[in-house]
Amino acid sequence: QFAGLIDGSVAPPSALRRIPVVPVVGDRDCVKQPSCQDFAAVFPGFGQDIGFGRVATWQGFDLVVGVNQSWRVVVIDSNKKELGSRWREQVVWLKEAVRAPGEGLIVLLHESPLRRGKAVDNEGVSELMDLISEHAPLMSLRAVIGAGPANSQAFLPEGALGPIHVVAGGGGAPAETLERGLKSRPSDPALAEAFERALDALVDDYASSDAPPSQKAIDEALGSGSFDGFARSMDGGALPTHGWWKLKLSDAGLMLAWRARAPRGELVERVRWAWSKDSGWQAL
Repeated sequence: QFAGLIDGSVAPPSALRRIPVVPVVGDRDCVKQPSCQDFAAVFPGFGQDIGFGRVATWQGFDLVVGVNQSWRVVVIDSNKKELGSRWREQVVWLKEAVRAPGEGLIVLLHESPLRRGKAVDNEGVSELMDLISEHAPLMSLRAVIGAGPANSQAFLPEGALGPIHVVAGGGGAPAETLERGLKSRPSDPALAEAFERALDALVDDYASSDAPPSQKAIDEALGSGSFDGFARSMDGGALPTHGWWKLKLSDAGLMLAWRARAPRGELVERVRWAWSKDSGWQAL
């Protein structure tokens, strides 16, 4: 029903501008059809034919900005078991796809390799990220954007000069509770400091809204009141972190922003980072 909005190789039904879409295959998209042909048919131009009635659920492309400034984007499929015979083909492709990333490498996948919450045993994620580390130039990985949990998360595990990891999960109900750890000693992996501050501001907005959540939910999210000294936990039902992540490329580098759902439903920017060659990722 939304085919008319998606940009592709088919002539649009009207003169309205359409949206270019790059799909990322999830963990259940091709379960009933291992060839993934129906999924590819939904998105114009997606899915390279790799023979024997099978479609590649991975792809790579370069985005050029400014004066011949090229960034490499790779979309990978971490569902090793479901890929079957296609897994080895993706591995061979990935080794070459990340060798020349230009200004930097941006990775998109469904299951985030770094995340807070319920652990998921996915050897495919680890194997693909290890391959990228082995075959991409040193310090060329800029951002890893995935999903998985039905909430938002952000990490800078290697500091400002390393890649930023984003969990952009969930867009509706039910929202998953976000475990933040202690104020003084966040659980591993630790959320990025600027993201932690953005979460506190989000809780404050909900607390001062016309229909605030319970005081228990607020105190538990902030580690205050009767929850002082205990691990902080943001109840997904009372304090959802759903929102919109935007990554922008420009001559100056990268810009990443998180716009979260406010109490009355509007999207409000909560935190923004900029990446440059000199200073890496810095919160603005």
